[in-house]
Amino acid sequence: MELLNKIVTLIKEKEHEMLIKRTGSEITLNGAKIGISDLNMGLANFSNKFIEFVKTNEIATTLDNCQYHLSKIISNMKDNDNFRLECQRIRLMIILAFHQLGSIIGTTKMTSDESLKEQLTEWMRHMNDLINHAISVLEPGPKLVTKGPVYEQIMKYQGLTEKDMQEAIDNL
Repeated sequence: MELLNKIVTLIKEKEHEMLIKRTGSEITLNGAKIGISDLNMGLANFSNKFIEFVKTNEIATTLDNCQYHLSKIISNMKDNDNFRLECQRIRLMIILAFHQLGSIIGTTKMTSDESLKEQLTEWMRHMNDLINHAISVLEPGPKLVTKGPVYEQIMKYQGLTEKDMQEAIDNL
């Protein structure tokens, strides 16, 4: 997947960076850091129409915090550590989620309100699963297995194959 390779190249250059800046009712995704155009998600523009949009912003902010902390954890691990590979996988999926969110938000003028709500709801569902999985992986104690229903569902939603993901991780 070309997009995943582009993401790998960009994050190799910039290890520890927050992608989202939140000021008041404005949330801005610095897309240049991950190869997309900047995305301004002003809550005032959408919050009166969509509660889903407000929730999406909260999830995006949580994902950004997660990817930032994962980048710090990853940098302090040995290259051949299985836990490092797990963290890299989750971080790549999070950054790809920002690309997806940008695509969804970019279609706001072209899609119906109902379609936009459905797309945001599906994105939120999958990203909540990813957040919950990331939390369980980072908790002390026995770790979850990399492959399984959570990864399969999210990777299918993101259009990824296991081969794509493994190639991206190998290139990090």
